[in-house]
Amino acid sequence: MFRLTNGRIIKGSNGYGDDFHVAFPSVMLDDGQYRIIYTGFDGSRWRLYSATSPIDEPIVDNRQPR
Repeated sequence: MFRLTNGRIIKGSNGYGDDFHVAFPSVMLDDGQYRIIYTGFDGSRWRLYSATSPIDEPIVDNRQPR
């Protein structure tokens, strides 16, 4: 599950594609909302993830278990 702690992305829970490592985050303003793009590693392969948030609201996790 996607979480931010002190501005850091925390790796996902077991069963998610980023449960081993997360890296290379980028945050941008996209059509009136924030979007964060980052990579996740499950020990076998890297995946690209995206999460969004309207301005002044928490970022929403768009991930699914692998």
